[in-house]
Amino acid sequence: MKTIIQFTIGQATAKLAASFMLSFFFLSAVFAGVIVSPAATNTSISADKAANAFAPEFTKLDDIIIREARNDDFASSNGSFRTLILTAPVGWIFRPASAQLFYDNRGDVRIASMTVDGTTVAISVGVTATRNLDAITIKGLEVQALDGASINCPGKIHRSSINPGTARFNGIKITSVTDGSGGTAFATLDQTSGSATKLVFSTKPGQAVAGTILDQQPVLVTQDQFGNATTTGLRSVQQVKIKLASGTGSLAGTLVFNIGTAGGNGIVVCDNIQLNNPGTKKLIATSGDLTFAVTNEFSVSEDEMSTLVDEENADWICRL
Repeated sequence: MKTIIQFTIGQATAKLAASFMLSFFFLSAVFAGVIVSPAATNTSISADKAANAFAPEFTKLDDIIIREARNDDFASSNGSFRTLILTAPVGWIFRPASAQLFYDNRGDVRIASMTVDGTTVAISVGVTATRNLDAITIKGLEVQALDGASINCPGKIHRSSINPGTARFNGIKITSVTDGSGGTAFATLDQTSGSATKLVFSTKPGQAVAGTILDQQPVLVTQDQFGNATTTGLRSVQQVKIKLASGTGSLAGTLVFNIGTAGGNGIVVCDNIQLNNPGTKKLIATSGDLTFAVTNEFSVSEDEMSTLVDEENADWICRL
């Protein structure tokens, strides 16, 4: 009986060890693959730097690091050079020749060249063996959005299935989606609104009656050079003044507002503006160095009660 028990325990131990080894190899297979450390720069880039901005500018990204988790994640290229090609997301471009490549030449990786054009980063790489844990670092890559009006649409620098190159890097996900969705992200690029440059009437006054508040009160917002709503660059107190731009008479109601960050924070909603004379009018809004805003023409009609009183008085005078 003692021998049987020992044999059973031995079998259980052997099975447990086999199960552990199987789990280890399974987990190793699941988690195998290169580790990509994407550019850590705050990649929410101002629309003021876009290619079609008044003063376009490229933005330099932080390092992009591609490293092996296992020493065979960069597959051997069998004595030849193969290409790893990264693609800019739709709506973005790279600054040509803007980056440098670094690697440890004592390892298994040999780099022949790296070229950066408007939309791709192409690395010609040779992997001589799989003895070491190697890493490749891309430094100084510069990016730019094409259109400053396209904001809050993030895209990823990715390996595209249309043009992935021939290098075999285990675990990098390739995608056919042009914004990089579904693929490994080497950097996520997004564009935010630029600095406030102008005032705009987002709601303009409609028809009105003299001596009463406008049925449709105007609303003002601050926008960047592309028409994106923004509060960037506004002072805490930034006064907006509303005046009559054309037409006779005078305005009444609240006509001075704080559109700054401590006030309306980029928006002014009027609620009691009125005009005392009938006719065709325009309003103008000004605020410091922001470009002023002018409404469309709108009509102010005569007060019907006033007209009725005048007509009754005229009849009474005639009867006398």
